[in-house]
Amino acid sequence: MPAIDPVALTRAWLVALVGAAPLARAAELPVAELARGGPPLCGTLLAAIGTDGELGRLRELAFGAARMTGAADAEEVVAAVEALRGATWRALRAALGDADPAVTGDVGDRLAHLAALATAEALRGQTPRGQSTSDPTGSDPMGAGRPPRGARIVGWEGQPTRPPVADPLTSLADELATGPRDGVPAASHERPTDAPAVRRRTGAGWDGHAAAAPPWLAAIVRQLERHSQDGRPFAVLLAEVDDLDRLLAGGVDREVAAAVEEAERALTVELAPSDLVVRERLGRWWLTTPERNGAGARSLAERVAAAVGSAVLHGVPLTASVGVAVCPEDGADLDALAGRADEGMYAARAAGVPVA
Repeated sequence: MPAIDPVALTRAWLVALVGAAPLARAAELPVAELARGGPPLCGTLLAAIGTDGELGRLRELAFGAARMTGAADAEEVVAAVEALRGATWRALRAALGDADPAVTGDVGDRLAHLAALATAEALRGQTPRGQSTSDPTGSDPMGAGRPPRGARIVGWEGQPTRPPVADPLTSLADELATGPRDGVPAASHERPTDAPAVRRRTGAGWDGHAAAAPPWLAAIVRQLERHSQDGRPFAVLLAEVDDLDRLLAGGVDREVAAAVEEAERALTVELAPSDLVVRERLGRWWLTTPERNGAGARSLAERVAAAVGSAVLHGVPLTASVGVAVCPEDGADLDALAGRADEGMYAARAAGVPVA
């Protein structure tokens, strides 16, 4: 790996944050916090590109990314980590120069995976505006008030659920093995019978803002913002393992989770550095991929479905159904795109085809 100064990378990250922030908000960036926490995070991110041994440290430092960038909601968290990924990628491309394209591609893929990991931890560590980020016990070295293991998190339907995880490297087997937490049942993998899987909440719709939307949809809102600025298309994919409840009922949880984890790792190989995958729950992923039209998005969806099929449980390949939505053809707001991807996923399943 080329040598890159973490302090210089932090400066580039700050410039990206200032450039992306509204003028009135730019002065509110916690520059001192970023100057203190940015170099360790940037240095660990760079080191983690070359070794899995730094992943634990990266998770720990990324948990405080919302605090050090002033991000107070899911949309801002996604944007902050994306700014770091972009700054890091530009620095790496400059340092790699004329390196083998295969090496450059591998580095980009690895960086995309690490950015997804950092996004997941930063989302977990965000504190809504108006709440203190300090830890009254003084036990959190990042000062971000990490929620205790097993803490309940309210999902978009208002029901307790496990937190979404964007990191394709996180162990699903470990997550599933913990079982129900604090009396909270594991999230159902069946489609709700009383409402579409994506809906506007009565009297409290998210109105296109990720602050009120589920965290796993925040990346869609971010892409919508970019589309409103430059008009470039993007696609949303929703992929879900077929018959997951049946598999869980008929097998050992850890074996099923391990197979799904294998599928998750395989599907991330198909992604470009600019793509982002966020796991809503076990075996269900939302993907955003910029600058893809309908044909390109469908091609990616087919590769994702095939990648899931490379994972095997008890000698039988897993299968997945993938729904595709493209902005602006299928809509230019969160409800339209998420709803279209959700409907497509179920349509594919009903028709017995991988993509719809």
